[in-house]
Amino acid sequence: MSSHIVFEYVIKDKRGRVRKKGVIKGHSFVENYWKLVSMVVCGQDSTGVTDVNGNSKNINLIDIASDTTEPLSFTVIADEGIDAYGLVVGSGTDAVKMTDYKLASKISHSDTGLYYLGMSYSEEVTVPDTKDVAYFEVYREFENRSTDTDVVIYEVGLIYKAKASTGETIYVLIAREVLPEEEKITLKPGELLALKAKIQNKAIEET
Repeated sequence: MSSHIVFEYVIKDKRGRVRKKGVIKGHSFVENYWKLVSMVVCGQDSTGVTDVNGNSKNINLIDIASDTTEPLSFTVIADEGIDAYGLVVGSGTDAVKMTDYKLASKISHSDTGLYYLGMSYSEEVTVPDTKDVAYFEVYREFENRSTDTDVVIYEVGLIYKAKASTGETIYVLIAREVLPEEEKITLKPGELLALKAKIQNKAIEET
């Protein structure tokens, strides 16, 4: 089995016409993700993670299981204008490391620059007829609201909003992917980027 995220994107111009489509494939889950998975699968009471500020924090399994707050304390689904968590983008080119806890250089939400729209998600896990993969998807759109400056994207990340055992809200990077120079995403003024993250586990043949 192979667990990874496939990022798919569409760029639309000012008139809503598709200018470019692309797929970013990679094995981008970082250490924080695997710690969270281990806690849930093994039934551990808690796990230690590193938040986006580089601080060591603990997350309790019981807090995730009993979360009924509105909005949720544990989620990657961010609202419009929020760049602290969810699908985020950046201009950094540092190679991905398993110990990454933040984007190398996140591009912040701006009313006059890169505008972060709200997120949505698929409500069920999909297993195609081939039965060789299972996945779900999260979506976000970004708009370049600058009048004269391109936004150039080299890295994509997924950040999880969580509640630490102390009760404070924290943000935890769970995936990061870096695009090579020839695959960078350039968003011209007035253009819209629709970004989809397909989180999947795929069967692979033994070699």
